[in-house]
Amino acid sequence: MTALEHITASCAAAPFTAEERTRALQAIEQRRAILTAELAQLDAITAGHRAALEDRAAVGA
Repeated sequence: MTALEHITASCAAAPFTAEERTRALQAIEQRRAILTAELAQLDAITAGHRAALEDRAAVGA
């Protein structure tokens, strides 16, 4: 069993109520939204640095 499969099995077997599972899923979705925004920022920063390197390479700096 992989680590991810173990996590999935553990979550499925945990003795949570439907309300607790709903709250957990809401928290996961909120965290996913935050991480998605952070990844977009990292993509923009990365693109900026790559563009700067390409500009320098193009002019021979």
